Amino acid sequence: GRLPELTSLEGKEWTRLGVGLATAFDGVTVSNPALQKRYGGQIIRHARDEKVFQPSPELSRQSRKKFKVPTDKKVVLFFGTPREHKGLLETARAIAGLGRKDVVFAVVGDFPDPALKQKLQEIKGVETLFLGNQPVQSIPEVTALGDVCVLLQEPGAMVSNFQIPAKLTDALAMGRTVILQDLPPTADVIQSGAVIPVCCHG
Repeated sequence: GRLPELTSLEGKEWTRLGVGLATAFDGVTVSNPALQKRYGGQIIRHARDEKVFQPSPELSRQSRKKFKVPTDKKVVLFFGTPREHKGLLETARAIAGLGRKDVVFAVVGDFPDPALKQKLQEIKGVETLFLGNQPVQSIPEVTALGDVCVLLQEPGAMVSNFQIPAKLTDALAMGRTVILQDLPPTADVIQSGAVIPVCCHG
């Protein structure tokens, strides 16, 4: 008979209320085609301030210096919340399969599940750099650390079929090469040719 408390707005109760009322509003915005197909509305992508997201070789050098990554290394970047469905293990195994000494897998973000981090540490043949959560204002600097940004999602996970990674926008805004999972939420991005698509992983 009453609304939930105004806490945990991203939690289940408020999400269910929001979803249930989605068609009751005069205007609806969504972030990707998969959500548009379900709820209608206008697609408005995640946006970034181009005055702040200014890619440059100097910024990349500064970022490498701050995070102690040699300039002669190639950095494969994962930036976000490391979770099981985001393809970190598959990415690490792919890097290990290259057999190269000049590639670093930088994982930026705190692990909700320490077991996932342990699994990553057990993969041989890949140099993995673990960096914890970074301040929001440091996103351009952190993104500039990478040469390639890998954004995989487990196709069988419910979230993968409706969520578009916010870090996709960060990476493209900073001019990074992006390897992106081919899933319904990212279909139009892949069709645009802005990323390198992968059909599956595992």
